[in-house]
Amino acid sequence: MKRLVIVFLIIVSFFVIYGMNATSVSENKVDNKPVTYDSQASTLPSEEHKFEEPTEEQKTESVTLIEKEQIKKLDDILFVGNSLINGIQLTTEGSEFIAVGGATLQSMRESGKYNEIKNKNFDVVAIGFGTNELGAVTKQTMFNEISILCKEIYKANEDAIIIILSVPPVSAYRDSIGDRINNNNVKEMNKWLKEISFEQGLYYIDNSEFFGDMLLFEQTGDGVHLKGYLYQEWYSFILEKIEEIEKSQAS
Repeated sequence: MKRLVIVFLIIVSFFVIYGMNATSVSENKVDNKPVTYDSQASTLPSEEHKFEEPTEEQKTESVTLIEKEQIKKLDDILFVGNSLINGIQLTTEGSEFIAVGGATLQSMRESGKYNEIKNKNFDVVAIGFGTNELGAVTKQTMFNEISILCKEIYKANEDAIIIILSVPPVSAYRDSIGDRINNNNVKEMNKWLKEISFEQGLYYIDNSEFFGDMLLFEQTGDGVHLKGYLYQEWYSFILEKIEEIEKSQAS
C-alpha cells in the first residue's frame, strides 16, 4: 500500500513540474514572439506622419547645393533684373545679382537699387527686364530706362560688356488669359529689346533658342515663372552665350 502511495506522489509531482515548465515556455513564446513584416500588405500612414504633396513653390525652390555646384560657372558676371532673374539667383551659384520680384526698370531705378552696382565685382552684366513692362510701356520708355541703367554700369566699370536678355515666353494657358502678359506682347517686347541693343551698342541673347515660343505645362507653375531645374538649365544656356560673346571679344 505504501508503495502505491509513493508511486502516486511521484506521478503527481511529475505533472505539476511539467505543467509549470509548459506555462513558462508558453509565456516566453508570447513575450518573445518574432515580429514579421509583410512587404505586400497595404498600410496607411498615421495622421501625424501623413505625406503631403509639396506645393509648386516648394518644388521650385527644392534645389540642393550639390546640384548647384554642378552648374558651370564664369567669374565676374552681374545679373540685374526681375523675379525671373531672382529665380536664377535662388537656384544657382557663381554670379552676382541685383534682382527683385515684380520689378521693372523704372521701379528699380526709383527704389535706388542701382546704387548697389558700385559695390559689385563684374566684367559682364546681363540685364533681364521686360516681363512686368509687357503692354504697359513704349519702346522709347524701354530705350530711356536701359540707357540710364547702362550709364550706372559704366560708372562702375567703363569696360563692362552689357547684354540684354530677351523676355521668356509664357505658357499656353497664361497666354490665353493674359491681357498684358501674353506671347504676342513678349514677341513685341523682344523686337524692341533687340533693336535697342543694336542702337546702344549692347549685346543681345535670344532666349527663344532655349525656351522656344511657349513654356510647356511641366516647366512652370503659374505660366510665367520656372521650375527650379529649368532656372538652372537656363542659367547654363546664358553662360554659354556669354562665353561665346567673350570669345568674340578676344578674337
